[in-house]
Amino acid sequence: MSPTLEANTFYFLFQITTSIMRVAVVGCLHGELDIIYEAISRMEQEHRYTIDLLLVCGDFQTIRNANDLRCIAVPDKYKRVGHFPDYYFGRKVASKLTLLIGGNHEASNYLQTLPYGGWVAPNMYYLGLCSVVRVGGLRLGGISGIFKYHHAKLSHFECLPYNADTMRSVYHMRETEIYKLLQLTEKVRETERKESSEDDQKDPAADPTSTSAKKIRRSLGKLDVFLSHDWPINIHQCGNVGYLLRKKPFFRDEVNDQRLGNPLLQPLVHHLQPRHWFAAHLHVSFNAVVNHDNHNNGDNGAAAQGGAGGQQQLHRTQFQALDKVLPRRQFLQVFEIPTEDELTGRQVPSTSSSTSSSSPSMPLLEHDPEWLAILCKTDYLLKIHREQIHEIDIFNAHNSVTITEEDVKEVVALFNGDLTISPAAFAPCEPVTAVNVDTDPQRVKNFVNPQTTALCERLSILDPNRLFRLENDGEASRAVEDAGNRAPTSLAPAAAAAVANPDAISLSDDDDDCCKEEGDEEQVTKKAKLEEDEQQPPLFVIDTVGSK
Repeated sequence: MSPTLEANTFYFLFQITTSIMRVAVVGCLHGELDIIYEAISRMEQEHRYTIDLLLVCGDFQTIRNANDLRCIAVPDKYKRVGHFPDYYFGRKVASKLTLLIGGNHEASNYLQTLPYGGWVAPNMYYLGLCSVVRVGGLRLGGISGIFKYHHAKLSHFECLPYNADTMRSVYHMRETEIYKLLQLTEKVRETERKESSEDDQKDPAADPTSTSAKKIRRSLGKLDVFLSHDWPINIHQCGNVGYLLRKKPFFRDEVNDQRLGNPLLQPLVHHLQPRHWFAAHLHVSFNAVVNHDNHNNGDNGAAAQGGAGGQQQLHRTQFQALDKVLPRRQFLQVFEIPTEDELTGRQVPSTSSSTSSSSPSMPLLEHDPEWLAILCKTDYLLKIHREQIHEIDIFNAHNSVTITEEDVKEVVALFNGDLTISPAAFAPCEPVTAVNVDTDPQRVKNFVNPQTTALCERLSILDPNRLFRLENDGEASRAVEDAGNRAPTSLAPAAAAAVANPDAISLSDDDDDCCKEEGDEEQVTKKAKLEEDEQQPPLFVIDTVGSK
């Protein structure tokens, strides 16, 4: 029986825009795809509107067949294939363009083949370890995984076959992803605003360069939406803490000790300042408002306040956490998010939606050229062996890599001006290429994904899965050297501090035991946590008063 839907719809109105995208957001999916698409269909019929986009905040569970269950870290009682194979093999097609990030309950072997993002099924796009894209006029970013102190500074060394440790560390968030996201431009420069006004007066047919210039400038600005599985640490301070503790009383110790959430995400809150931040993982619906005080120079001018009142703020982030898909839980909410008129979606129908004549066209999904430039210039951070990455300090890394407009233009040129992420790029890939075909049932081999291969070759960056496959042949070092020789001069990476963080929280109610780490090796005792906290200052605190 399908869970009873409890969904709230929020409307955020801004005077500077008239067009909107109606976006549905889901918390921990846990493979319940049919329930979500059926719920969306009922909402559309009841409210007589169309939902343009579906966002899933992790625990999607891209499990293609029973063999993928060997690569998901959940207790045996929660291991089931779910609905995803129907969509992967084309028996069903997602009725909405669906963007997803990874959580801590995923078939990591499949998602690992798409570290920079890609289609996992028709109309279902995974944002990779972290990325930024444009969809229907919105600039959207996301980061996968959860926090674990012991793995935060490590490289992404995990490959098949997983053991009990790497099956879990593979989805632990790394500082390298935070570092890359911190290189995003904070706001459009004044000179670009002037040029944008001039280009708006040009006829695109008479001057095709004006269209490319607009694409470049669109990528230089704040995010509209950001997705994470974890909550940013202490973001609950910006909402109704009493409500949260009534719903989840076992969070009280973490709340009192100011360690509820993911400390790696804190710099992103202040630097990216997205209009909307959606998360999941803690299995509770919760909202908060982060007000950013940008009057001061530098990132230290960012402050957070809960609720109304206080001094006038220039920018705010609406934070919303969603529950997991269960009866009588708030796992789905719909938001109306404004876009610029010229960026409204529905520009290009998805080819994968053509199987249903009644399906509306999908919003256009595009690469973000600034993000691709960042991937090129940070490629040196890729390591395939277990080692700590010491070259970066995420609390001193804001825009430490220079991304110029020329870099962005060069990326656009690499794609011949067309940044569309084509749904036609998807095809079932090894080892599961058909319903009854699985060339690696024991999940011991590493495979490349053609989508990742194509993107890496276009950008002249390294494909980690190819390196894993070459490692046994002793050819990985030569592949690294070859990729460096192919990189365009202006986009070639230049080599660029360690900060201690508190450990991850654990959930303790019986209802939510499937979102805990499984296995004794993943459990940190409360005594050890307290000893560690005594040795470290409370670095990760959101300022609820504001900068003086």
